[in-house]
Amino acid sequence: MFLRPEKDILQRLDDIPRVEPEPDERRDRIIVGKAVEEKLSGLGEDVKDLVTEELSRSAQGSAIWIKMVVELLEMRQVRALTPMRAFLDRLPQPDQLSQLYSSLLSCHTSDDLQNQGLAISALETFAISRRPLTILEVAWAATLSCAKEDVTSVAALAGLVDHQRVMALIRPFVALVDFDDTKRCQVRLVHQSVEEFVLEGWTSTRHGLQHSDTSPTTDDAQVKHTARRLEASILNNCIRYLLLVEIGLNYLFSEGQEAIEAMPQEYDLFGDHDEPANYDPTVTWETWEENMVRYDPSERGLGELFVYASCHWVEHFGAVEVDSPPGLASIETLCQAGSLRLKNWTEQFTRPQCTIQRRFVFDSRLYDPLSITSLYGSEAMLQMMLEGSDFSTVKFLPNSPMVVVDQILRWGDKSRIKLLFLIMRAWSFSGMSDRGWDTLFDLVDGVLETMIRESWGSELLQPGTIQSSGLNSCTAANEQQALRST
Repeated sequence: MFLRPEKDILQRLDDIPRVEPEPDERRDRIIVGKAVEEKLSGLGEDVKDLVTEELSRSAQGSAIWIKMVVELLEMRQVRALTPMRAFLDRLPQPDQLSQLYSSLLSCHTSDDLQNQGLAISALETFAISRRPLTILEVAWAATLSCAKEDVTSVAALAGLVDHQRVMALIRPFVALVDFDDTKRCQVRLVHQSVEEFVLEGWTSTRHGLQHSDTSPTTDDAQVKHTARRLEASILNNCIRYLLLVEIGLNYLFSEGQEAIEAMPQEYDLFGDHDEPANYDPTVTWETWEENMVRYDPSERGLGELFVYASCHWVEHFGAVEVDSPPGLASIETLCQAGSLRLKNWTEQFTRPQCTIQRRFVFDSRLYDPLSITSLYGSEAMLQMMLEGSDFSTVKFLPNSPMVVVDQILRWGDKSRIKLLFLIMRAWSFSGMSDRGWDTLFDLVDGVLETMIRESWGSELLQPGTIQSSGLNSCTAANEQQALRST
């Protein structure tokens, strides 16, 4: 059963029985009547009757269209019967939601450029974010996106944030939220069509929002282009935030919190533990961590966007395309070996819900820009770092390429196997006086049993895989022969 089926889904389900609900004007009239009474109660009875009649007749079962039209009517403050009839005659129909969204956005931002910038940035963040956001995260992300380059500290950014203003600008486009809880991950777009509006039509409305009434393009290439642009934008926003001054100066935990972390979590010293714990695969991390001790990074001066940026920037890093990569210098600073900045975001990375107890071990002392890029970045980003970075600087671990080879092999991520040869090639021609080939081959030998057990040894040595990593056939053959000789 689908209310808004996509064409490709329908094609795949061509021979499968399906239920397609038909529009019901009586049902629409009930929805319209309730919305009018809640939002337009100040209208005269004759005007309310006109609105109810026209919207019920035109809705075609689209509750989101009804909601947005009523929001627009509330904003426009049309009161008299004749102007209302003229306004309703010009309304975009349910299959023209993007035009309706453009009009609504213009009204809510009052055609003010600063308001538009904040609203656009907030909606773009929603469209590409990896989870629902908090009210404060939305406001901080939108404000940072619009902030000038001289905003380089958490304190300076905090002075610019107005979360009530941001939420007021985007109110029609987000689901109902509890405004008393500004730190709960609850804010999301009200409907899938709003995300489609951002991805399909934003380019055409962004620069001409004040007077634009053109329909957004539905071309797949344009949608993909917009998605890539937004992916790069939110990645750059996360990186910029994590490069703010305080992130590199203030440690995430106080001494007291570090002491709590060292203590057993949720363990009853006086209880009877003879009964084995039953494993429940349906239990989520959120449920498991519900009663754990928590901390607030903002209390350490790290601000309100630190959690999202730390936990999700690597996901955006892996998704960003080659035509819009972040700057190497930013990645090298963010991931500098041994830095407090690297330690801070990796500590948060292991605690998405800000629990003192981490979900997994991630020792920041073992990582540097190359290892982070190898494990989480795209192949294009890795290639760019191998070609453009100086591994002899303090930002990288000593013998960094060898450390990365070890990590890739031990993590056992098959999709990353072909990256091994990129690193081997850069390392072997890096001009190092002692390349330690025996050590490299010891690494391969150390995972020999795993290669056999998981059957990815042939993938490691497959010529096509190596060539696809950007190596010529001669180099690939030489490396295969070297590995076989061990």
